[in-house]
Amino acid sequence: MKNESNDMLDYNQIMEEKVKFLDSHNHMSLATSSNDLVTVRTLTYVNDGLNIYFITNQHSKKYAQINANPKVSACIDNVQIMGKAEVLGKPLDEKNKEYADIYRRKLPEIFFKYSSIPVMVLMRMKPNLFETWVRTPSRQYYEHLDINEKKAFVFKELG
Repeated sequence: MKNESNDMLDYNQIMEEKVKFLDSHNHMSLATSSNDLVTVRTLTYVNDGLNIYFITNQHSKKYAQINANPKVSACIDNVQIMGKAEVLGKPLDEKNKEYADIYRRKLPEIFFKYSSIPVMVLMRMKPNLFETWVRTPSRQYYEHLDINEKKAFVFKELG
């Protein structure tokens, strides 16, 4: 993505801020699409660093759309997160124990309610871009955290 500003930011600092931001929330709006149909829904999530995990029904439109097109976008407050989603398998599979333990700690009631339902699967969203609208008393701008390029910068000043 073209940087419209030369205002580079400290990548590690901005990344740590985004991890803390994700840690402090547990709901996001997730947009998925396939065959020219875009849908969005609010769901609960947990995170491990910047990676986002959620449980979904294998018979849902969300699941079908992610299988057809893994590119997804999430929104939490004024933070837009773009990335790819993937199916990890059953929430209680031994290979998913690490992620299940994160879920159990952060959202135990959600995990216990849904993890044992046979049609539920654990999904991971791996972000590649965080775009945040930052407002301070003296400035308004879009901040980008580009995971692939390992860069953080002011993308565009607003008035």
